[in-house]
Amino acid sequence: LERGGIFEAKGGKARLLSPSHLEGAWDAAADERVSVWEATVRLAAVMSKDGADKVAELLPSVQTRVNLDAVKELGFLLFHEAEKKKDTKDAILFNGLVSAWGDVTEQARKYASAPRSSQQAFDFDEDED
Repeated sequence: LERGGIFEAKGGKARLLSPSHLEGAWDAAADERVSVWEATVRLAAVMSKDGADKVAELLPSVQTRVNLDAVKELGFLLFHEAEKKKDTKDAILFNGLVSAWGDVTEQARKYASAPRSSQQAFDFDEDED
């Protein structure tokens, strides 16, 4: 979690960072170890900063690394925990992710089925005719 940038330990105190405190872009495909926890927190941050379309764009690569049902369930649990602690800001972030989940996963199917462009290789060797 610390390597993933969602946990910090300083001076004998440890804490999980809320989605609102995360910085920088996240690429699940390039991340060596992705946990359900990291995916949930990162997706909530992306939803807050960049919207549902960006979350939908990320889901196909996230799905290859973690179970999306687990991400949705953890998002729901984190929403309830934030609500219990009267942490309105984080409750809104996780609720935003979970409440848009159906639409986001539907949109993600379009991204997953869209062909990705790729560079074709050229053979510059001359033919011996």
